[in-house]
Amino acid sequence: SYSAGAFDEYCNVFASNFEQFRIVKCEGEFDDVVVKSIEEFLPFRNEAIQLFTTVAQYSPTPEIMQRTHRFFESLIPYMQRPAHVSQWDEWDFDNFKFLIHELFLYVVTILIKHERFQQANELLSKQYYLPGNSDYGRDVMVSFIVFCESMRSMDHRNQRLKLNSLSVRANIL
Repeated sequence: SYSAGAFDEYCNVFASNFEQFRIVKCEGEFDDVVVKSIEEFLPFRNEAIQLFTTVAQYSPTPEIMQRTHRFFESLIPYMQRPAHVSQWDEWDFDNFKFLIHELFLYVVTILIKHERFQQANELLSKQYYLPGNSDYGRDVMVSFIVFCESMRSMDHRNQRLKLNSLSVRANIL
């Protein structure tokens, strides 16, 4: 009876603790630091996958799906420069871009695997609130494509290591 509240609490704690994965200083090649951050996140990703699998199997209610939507909205700001940061590089948030994209893919995949097509469609068709867009005169409501922003650090990694890969990001996924 309290699953929606417990789910909401988990999502809020997860989102607020996501800050711990922010790359603040970099020794060596930045793309190596991004890959290391992705690897360090694996236990948390796996825990989230277990939760979303349980939800898909037992309780994909409209309320839970609304909270899932809000969860992803709460992660979007990590993909951009925080307000208190005045100096940054374009790829400073690439680890967040990857992690959020991967989580979104897992959630949609889990819903499809458990034949929760309506719920998967809901996440793919709803718009996501992106408040920072209003600063630039852009629409504050965006599609799920926001979770698949390019990662310049992976382009750099491809060139630096001469991987000749079509997509380093896809290889890591």
